[in-house]
Amino acid sequence: MQSTQVEDEDYSTVPEDWRRPLWIRFLASLALLGFLVGLMIGRLTDSPARLLEVQPLEQGLALYFDHRPKLQEQWHEGTFSLLIDAWGVPQKGQVRVQDALVNWRLNPLVQTQLKQQLSLGFVAVRPLQARWSQKEVEQGWRLEIELNAL
Repeated sequence: MQSTQVEDEDYSTVPEDWRRPLWIRFLASLALLGFLVGLMIGRLTDSPARLLEVQPLEQGLALYFDHRPKLQEQWHEGTFSLLIDAWGVPQKGQVRVQDALVNWRLNPLVQTQLKQQLSLGFVAVRPLQARWSQKEVEQGWRLEIELNAL
């Protein structure tokens, strides 16, 4: 007697290869892992700049760094300040701008083992205008701040 059921081996479809989607996922996870490890190594090797010297100028200040720092300027009611991603020691002084004394102060804001941020603030009796520029010099990097009293 013959069976009325069709044998599976005679009329079967090719089984789906389940290894292919796993191989794509595996390669994608390796690429993502490599990207994340690269970001972590980049963060560890990115050393912040170091403040080497502060020099008063006729109309402002010149700051010397070992390499280019990241900067962010802030204005608040006639005062001017710069946030500088760099290592440095607190300092303060005065600069004469158009017969007006301008007090400046350099203070560390954020200090961890890997990062320090400095705040360079200028305060005067009259409101201030400031322009800053950066350029590469022999010793490293120079940040020049030119002040004008209104």
